[in-house]
Amino acid sequence: MEKRTYFTKKQLISFGNYLLSNERTESFKVISMDNLEERLSRVNHSDVENWKEVSKNIQDETSREERLELVIMRLQNIADTLIQQ
Repeated sequence: MEKRTYFTKKQLISFGNYLLSNERTESFKVISMDNLEERLSRVNHSDVENWKEVSKNIQDETSREERLELVIMRLQNIADTLIQQ
């Protein structure tokens, strides 16, 4: 039985944006300029895998940024408390 994967609307939009991105176009140019338009007009497994990797990196970076913001907010609260004492 084939394993099915389901994606959210947000993920599908993200994938569509990846398909239209310069990053995808540039990755094809690295391989070869031959039949570039034809290759860009097709979606294949490597597109899905590349998008997953790009998305993972973005999520990891966002997660780091959110954690840093939280630490900064906590430090500001501690500083405010110390100043008030």
